[in-house]
Amino acid sequence: MRVIITGHDANSPNHVFFRSTVGIGRAVWKGLPVPDSGAFDVEVDIPGRFAWGSEVNVSTERDQEEMCMTEETLRIIAPMDGVEEDGSLRLLLDGGLVYIDVTGTVPATVIGKLVQFDVPALELYPFFL
Repeated sequence: MRVIITGHDANSPNHVFFRSTVGIGRAVWKGLPVPDSGAFDVEVDIPGRFAWGSEVNVSTERDQEEMCMTEETLRIIAPMDGVEEDGSLRLLLDGGLVYIDVTGTVPATVIGKLVQFDVPALELYPFFL
C-alpha cells in the first residue's frame, strides 16, 4: 500500500496520520526513523482478533472500499477476498491483501462483499522497492 504521512499524534511519537487512495487513517509506524512527512510503500498489519457478526460485519453503510477516522478508532470497509484455512479473513485494501484474525464462522456467501470493522490503529511496516 502506498501512504502519505501527514503528521504525528502528539501523544504518541511513533503514531502517524496518513492518507491513501481509500481514505485517511492513524497508524503505529513500525520502522525507524518515524517520518515527519512523505510518501512510503508499506505493508499493513491489523493487530487483534475480531468477532465475526459483532465486530466484523457485512457493510451496510457504504458501497465502496474506504478508511475513515473517528475520534478514537479507524473504520475500515474493504472487500472480502476469501477465508484462509486458519479462519482469518483475506481482504483487499487499496489494491493489496490484508489479513485479519476472526473468531466465529464466516459464511461463504459474504466472499466478495464489503465488510467493515473498527480498529484503534493500523500498523505500518515501511519497505523500499
